[in-house]
Amino acid sequence: MAVGIAACTRTCQGVIQLLVRLVQQLHNKSPWWREDLRERLVLRLDHRAHIKPALQRLHWLPVKARIQFKIATVMHATLNQRGPAYLNNIIKFSTEESGRRHLRSSTTNAAVVMRTRTKFGKRALSVCGPSIWNQIPPHIRNLHSVPAFRKALKTYLFSEII
Repeated sequence: MAVGIAACTRTCQGVIQLLVRLVQQLHNKSPWWREDLRERLVLRLDHRAHIKPALQRLHWLPVKARIQFKIATVMHATLNQRGPAYLNNIIKFSTEESGRRHLRSSTTNAAVVMRTRTKFGKRALSVCGPSIWNQIPPHIRNLHSVPAFRKALKTYLFSEII
């Protein structure tokens, strides 16, 4: 009886290991997990075709740039007091800090980046938001109109990526 249970346990462990290995192979090699699949489907591109001209034709940002776009849009809303109230308490701009009013960064709407010791802390919006915000050129950060800001930001990100 004990031999049968041990054999069954080993078989189950082997099946689980096989499934994990198959999922990892799918994740690493399969085109279904690729970022550019949707662009290829929309434009009916061959898998050997270059994706950058397709992105230019569609005016779509890659995933990393889309995340930066969303975070920068939230930061813009926070700067202009259009975002949630709790973000106004978490994120500070150099124009609001009393000791930073006489610095050059106070005229560029730069955000104050909080220090953190861990990689997990760097992923928080209160840290990654200001760092992404400060990477945007000041002439885009100083736009007050939401549509003008989004258009200028998308153009800037698109020109940086492609």
